[in-house]
Amino acid sequence: MNKKLVKEFLIITFVIMLIFWGGCALISQIFNLTINNIFLRIMHIIGGFSPTIASYISLKRNNKVKNLKEWLKKIFDIKHNIWTYILVILFVLIYYVLGCAINGFKFGAPIFMLIVILPMMLFGGGNEEVGWRMILQPELEKKFGFHIATIFTSIIWWLWHLPIFFIIGTANANMNYFLFGIMLLLIS
Repeated sequence: MNKKLVKEFLIITFVIMLIFWGGCALISQIFNLTINNIFLRIMHIIGGFSPTIASYISLKRNNKVKNLKEWLKKIFDIKHNIWTYILVILFVLIYYVLGCAINGFKFGAPIFMLIVILPMMLFGGGNEEVGWRMILQPELEKKFGFHIATIFTSIIWWLWHLPIFFIIGTANANMNYFLFGIMLLLIS
């Protein structure tokens, strides 16, 4: 495991997250502003890209990529077994079934949310995976193996999301933080 790479990645990720998501959460709570405020929306977007930004910076600093073009080639490697993609969809379904079992089922809402959330998670949320799955998970696997590395990665990923639960108007503000943690473990 390249401890220097992991440490740099995590420090850069969490510093950017704390500045932008932490600041966004504070401003939202203090001034009772929602995510619909353009300033908060911009801060929210930048915070969401903190693992992506940290990925490029830490890989470049550790001579793992030479330039932006090489980094982009690593990101858009989509040649994987079809079962990988099926498992992602299956785990998202498990998350929603578990959510219905815990929170109760309301006719139409969970099914509608699957149609909206699944593509968002597969294509929209992928901006942060550049750090979690390209740096953190593989490096932790070198030391701890797949299962323990997956648990560590999902816990760190879960903690990283905490500030957005305090930004008024985000989808996360209305979610159960612990159920969200289970979802992250399942999709990890």
